Amino acid sequence: MEHHISLNVDLDSLEINRSNNITCTIYFIIDYHRYFPSEGWDDFLVIILSWWIQSIRGLDISRLGTTYKLDFMDGPPEIFVKKISEDQVEMNFRLKII
Repeated sequence: MEHHISLNVDLDSLEINRSNNITCTIYFIIDYHRYFPSEGWDDFLVIILSWWIQSIRGLDISRLGTTYKLDFMDGPPEIFVKKISEDQVEMNFRLKII
């Protein structure tokens, strides 16, 4: 089943903390009304986007069936992205319980 998935990055919420890390509101919107990890989730923007870009680039050149994980730095959510064809992926959104 196909879904509409978008990534929301609220540039108006950008902040630099005392450690010079950039944070902002970042979350996925699934089918226009579900949010992951949650609407308004705040995390370390540059760090997680660099991790995700590295994973997506790896997924792009990998063989079918390969899975990569997209982590969030601030908390337990994780996303598993599996290459199912040359132009489609399967995404599994999980909130792991610690």
